[in-house]
Amino acid sequence: MARIFGVFLIGLLLATVPIIEAERFDSSVKDNSQWGGDTYINSWAVKIPGGPVTAEIAALRNGFSDIGLVAGFQDVYHFQLSGQCVSPDTPFMSSLSMDQFVEFAEQQVRSPRVTNYYAAPQDPDFKKQWNLRNTDGKNDLRVEQAWLQGLTGCGITVAVVDQGIDFRHPDLWPNFAPSASMVISDNGCTSTIEHGTRCAGIVGAAQDNKTCGVGVAYQCNIGSVALLEDGKSTTDMGVAVALLHAVDIVDVYSNSWGPSIVDIPSTLLVI
Repeated sequence: MARIFGVFLIGLLLATVPIIEAERFDSSVKDNSQWGGDTYINSWAVKIPGGPVTAEIAALRNGFSDIGLVAGFQDVYHFQLSGQCVSPDTPFMSSLSMDQFVEFAEQQVRSPRVTNYYAAPQDPDFKKQWNLRNTDGKNDLRVEQAWLQGLTGCGITVAVVDQGIDFRHPDLWPNFAPSASMVISDNGCTSTIEHGTRCAGIVGAAQDNKTCGVGVAYQCNIGSVALLEDGKSTTDMGVAVALLHAVDIVDVYSNSWGPSIVDIPSTLLVI
């Protein structure tokens, strides 16, 4: 009896509300609904409180097919149109949005998605970098999990404040950033002193170039701020200048050095 009443009610409501004419949707029209890689498709998410009968009424009188509830949602239904995909300015969309039973109606958009792909570095010494990948599953940086999420340093600039680096090294040259580099000491930006070059490699040695290992952030930009006089000493003025160099483009200043004994910083390093 309830089912008969429901059918009767649908028929009554449909008879009193004009149905959108079928010829208003020309299924022969070419799909012109693509903008920026997205494509509008003929599926809608529609919220209609009131139950399945109310949803069926709203679908029929607006020219849609009611596919049923969207899994996991209450009062949200999947409506479809037959024919080709339509742009959001279709008369069907306008009519559905203004329906008295509809709380909201949202046309679905098929958008391109990129899946994360990760392949272990092929650099010959990567297998020796136990701090990045420890075969016993312990005591490493778990950096591969970060790489899998796309966190490779891309777009980040690191200034290595040290003795200077050998930017001509094949593992550093691909990522070297002259705009983030400067010379404060007499060592120059091409210093062959090992420490600065090693620090730069730990941070940003290039990946898969058949040379040595790989840096933690192998796609970052590496700058060299040659600070330490004779590789061993500096002044507070020098440190202050180094840590303010290219501050508008440098994201991280790497400082792998310090005083032989803990001292109090000068005024320049405090202000």
